[in-house]
Amino acid sequence: MSKSETTDRVNFINGLRELANFLEAHPVVPVPGSGCYSFNTFVKRENLLALGESLEHGQKLTSAKFLILRQSFGQDAIRYEINAERILAKAEWDAEPATKGTQ
Repeated sequence: MSKSETTDRVNFINGLRELANFLEAHPVVPVPGSGCYSFNTFVKRENLLALGESLEHGQKLTSAKFLILRQSFGQDAIRYEINAERILAKAEWDAEPATKGTQ
């Protein structure tokens, strides 16, 4: 990971903590309406399966264009999705060994 990527990562994580602390400390401040909010990141397909081991309670999903590893937080109020272009057929993706905690 480059220095710039490391700095971006630290800033993103700190920003999320600051937002959570702010909202917790100011209960009169409204939060976005009901629904699910997603963060999406995109990786090369060959990196996707290795990343799946990082998800403790994740899901392995497919869409028409992407293979997706999803981790949900806050009773599915927030989702973090790692996406890779779908090169494998769905049957090949499903046949991959299940990673820790995937459904």
